[in-house]
Amino acid sequence: MSEGTGQPPPTPPDDASAAYRELLGLLAGLEASFDRPGRGWDDEITRAEGYVHVLDLLATGLEFFLHGDADRPAFIRMITPTRKFGGDNTDSLYHLALLDPARSYRITGRRGDECYLGFCVYGGRADGSPAERVVGNLNHTAFAPGPDDRFELILSARPELEPAIELAPDTISVIARQYFFDPATERPASFTIEAIDDRGAPAPVAPPPPLSFAAVADRLRAVTNHVRGWTGLAPLPAPDSPDAFNTICEPHQAAGPWSTPDNLHAYGFYRLEPGQVLELRGRSPESVWWGVQVWNPYMQSYDARYHRVSLNARQITLEPDGSWRILIGPDDPGEPNWVDTAGHLTGFVYFRWQLADGSPSPVSAVVRHAG
Repeated sequence: MSEGTGQPPPTPPDDASAAYRELLGLLAGLEASFDRPGRGWDDEITRAEGYVHVLDLLATGLEFFLHGDADRPAFIRMITPTRKFGGDNTDSLYHLALLDPARSYRITGRRGDECYLGFCVYGGRADGSPAERVVGNLNHTAFAPGPDDRFELILSARPELEPAIELAPDTISVIARQYFFDPATERPASFTIEAIDDRGAPAPVAPPPPLSFAAVADRLRAVTNHVRGWTGLAPLPAPDSPDAFNTICEPHQAAGPWSTPDNLHAYGFYRLEPGQVLELRGRSPESVWWGVQVWNPYMQSYDARYHRVSLNARQITLEPDGSWRILIGPDDPGEPNWVDTAGHLTGFVYFRWQLADGSPSPVSAVVRHAG
């Protein structure tokens, strides 16, 4: 009974109750996705990491879509040292803010020690599903900080506000990316986002109304779509042929959910036996940042707190001719440029080149003994 009224408590209408049950049902059925046909991974490590991946998606979905608010926007940290999804980079910070295309926004900030700072606006369905396209992108080379390295950017569909990025009718979010050569010591940029009115003044911010069943239903559906969308993309399909392992694709510009046009990518699966390493050779153009790291098939980096799971341009020792040789494996071969797979004999190698001045050379790969 409801205390003080003598009446039974209100019963959730079908939409709220159904949205809640749909999320629970999705989570209950996702265990099968770890080895569904065409994406089969048989090793225990990868199967065990599937549980972590699903729960990491639930955690991010709750933070983004249960608590996020395009009317009262705030930048939410997307990736942490322990909570990852969607292809993180260990030398980066990512922050997400939800947007309403009918509103205008101001981002105000101050540069730090980051070598790259970019703001990318995405379009798609405003229901928690992964973004479908890039609406607009702006990086630090296109805006000049003022005194004390401060900057201001307008996001709006209203031309009279002179937006740095023009919002489209399907705008759903903005992601801020920062890249570092030494994230442990370098100071990150700081920035905030606020809604503004048609004159560019801060829009009045009223406290959010009390929750209703309808509002909870909408938010729970968005969480469900977030989890469903990303588990539809990961785990990445296992190669059909053993010959497809230990090869790296040609460098190219990525085109996927929440990708940035400022990056070139090259990647491939590795599979090793105990005592083996994957040796990678190539040559990189001048870039604001470039590096290589290892993921599991869920596009989650290994634990960088305890393993050197990535290397960037300042950490890599070049060959006398300016090329590089990188070794991937679970055991230290006693040579420079070793990337530790943290006990994984199977996984994913991923290269990024940020604002590259030219195309990287193809990456050659060969498996050899670690010693």
